[in-house]
Amino acid sequence: LWRDGSAPRRLWRYLPDDLDAPPSDACDEDGRVLLTEWPSLLLLHTYSPNVGQTPESYRRRTNWDARVAEWAEHAASWASARGLAVV
Repeated sequence: LWRDGSAPRRLWRYLPDDLDAPPSDACDEDGRVLLTEWPSLLLLHTYSPNVGQTPESYRRRTNWDARVAEWAEHAASWASARGLAVV
């Protein structure tokens, strides 16, 4: 994750409901999230599932999009209160 000796303050492999709580060893059910907290920002990296060709894969993708959008609103509010950007 880092080369110059800098390390993130915290690292999650899921979208945390409580950003004040310490990260756990849990992973997102689909393994699609890498979230790091640095001194000036939260950095979110995700993989979005393919929409696919079936109604189930389409639902999975639309559920993922809604979940990330809802979390991003929560994270932006949390980060703004602490002077952090969300990237």
